[in-house]
Parts: sequence; structure tokens; C-alpha cells
Amino acid sequence: MNNTITLTECQMQQLQAGESITIEPPKVKPTQWEPKGGSYWIDSTGYVGHVLLAGSVEEYKRFGTERDSETQAEKAIKAIRIHNRLLTYVDEFDPNYNPDWANPYENKYYVYYDHNSGKWSYSQFYSRCAIGIVYMSKECAKALVTKLNSGEVVL
Repeated sequence: MNNTITLTECQMQQLQAGESITIEPPKVKPTQWEPKGGSYWIDSTGYVGHVLLAGSVEEYKRFGTERDSETQAEKAIKAIRIHNRLLTYVDEFDPNYNPDWANPYENKYYVYYDHNSGKWSYSQFYSRCAIGIVYMSKECAKALVTKLNSGEVVL
């Protein structure tokens, strides 16, 4: 097998000067995961459609709103609705909140449902940014918990 390795001018000068040169294989860039798509898609209103003959729709697939089964799509709709309504609530009632992740001492609040007590509550992180959690100020979290527990807000 005959392979040619082309050196840069600087590498050639180093080689000619007697310096050692280390040859390393190229770094392999990992293949980035993308959703595979599925037979059922979810639109922005929560409607579930069947792909039928058209096949997977690239925009839905890339955005992560296609599922293999109608059951998976219906399950996803519930989670998407809760997340979107939570984002909307924070946009409406805490529009200027912007967590400072560079500040490990600043509290970043979020709401959660406590299955033991059967009530909504809130807590905080200082420096962890968990996927899927919508952060807000303490005042917003406290008010939202009150509204969720009274039924005034339903996510």
C-alpha cells in the first residue's frame, strides 16, 4: 500500500532540523444523533396526524415531533402541552427573569408536583441547569404554586 502524507512547510522544516514529528490519525467527529422520525406527527396545536404514504416530514422529524405510534404521540402531547404552558406562564408573569448561570449563588426556582403530598411545590437550584425544567424567580414560583394548588392554573 502506497500512501502519501503531505507535511506543512513548518513540519518539513522541523523534520529537516532533526526534530521529532508525531503523526496522529485524524480525530473522528462523532455522528450527531437526530430523531429517526415515525408514522405519527404532532403539530403545534397538539393534533396527531398519520404520515400515511407521504413518509416522514423532515420539519417534524428534526423538531422531534414524530413518533412511531399513536400512543407515543398522545403521551408526548401531554408533556409538550405542560412544558409550553409553563414557558408561556413565565413569559407572561416573569418576563424579565433571566437566570445568571455564571453566578453559582443565585437561586433559580422551578415548580414540581409532589406525589407524596398531592400538591404542587417549588424548589431551587444554584448551579445545575436540568434539561426540561423551566426556571423562574422565587416570587413567580411561589405565585404559580398557589395558583396550581387552587386550580386557577392548570398546566
